[in-house]
Amino acid sequence: MPVLAAALLCGASAVAFADNRDDFLAGKTNDCPKCNLDGIDIKYRDLTGANLAGAVLDGANMHRVNLANANLAGATITQANLNKTVLRNANMTGVDLTDSLIYGADASGVNLTGANLTRAYAGAIRLINAKLVGANLTRTDFGDGTLNDADLSRATVDDMSFQRAHMNRANLKGIVGERAFFNNADLDSVNLSGAKLPFSVFQNANLRGADLSGADLTMTYLIGANLFDADTRDAVFAGARMPDNTIQPGQ
Repeated sequence: MPVLAAALLCGASAVAFADNRDDFLAGKTNDCPKCNLDGIDIKYRDLTGANLAGAVLDGANMHRVNLANANLAGATITQANLNKTVLRNANMTGVDLTDSLIYGADASGVNLTGANLTRAYAGAIRLINAKLVGANLTRTDFGDGTLNDADLSRATVDDMSFQRAHMNRANLKGIVGERAFFNNADLDSVNLSGAKLPFSVFQNANLRGADLSGADLTMTYLIGANLFDADTRDAVFAGARMPDNTIQPGQ
């Protein structure tokens, strides 16, 4: 492509994105891919099915916004307010949600594969059938959340809270992290095979029928946990405090 033609094309693209941003802010369109919407206030807006792929929404106020079926793939949404948002079946693959508030959001069926939720506060979130494969959940708070049938396989969960969460049949295969907290969580029939969770806490957790095969649970705290019918083949409990308050021998 000639240099002049390429320059004209780039200029046209920039103008198109600018026009798109103006129309988005005016409520004329719900689509604004790759737009810079830093610090925008769009609380309560209905953005069902919107295309915001690659958009920058750092510091945005998106309280109670309806983003059901929206495309937010690759968007940057750090330090933003998404409390009580509707994210059902949204595409949020690769999204950066570092330090954002997502309390009470309905994100059932959302695709957060490869997303970064470091230090996100997402208490009481609904993530039924959600995909968080390979997500970074370092210091994320999913306390009191509902994650039944969710797929968190290979996620990073250092210092994360799943306290009192409902996670029946969730796929946590191969998750990795130290000091993850599952206190009083309902993990009935969960898949934790191959997980590496040393120094984590499962006090009073329901692990009935869970698959713990090959899991590394070194130095974990399991007092009061229900392990009835759990598959513990090849699991490592070195130094762990077991449900009956006994301590397993170290390695």
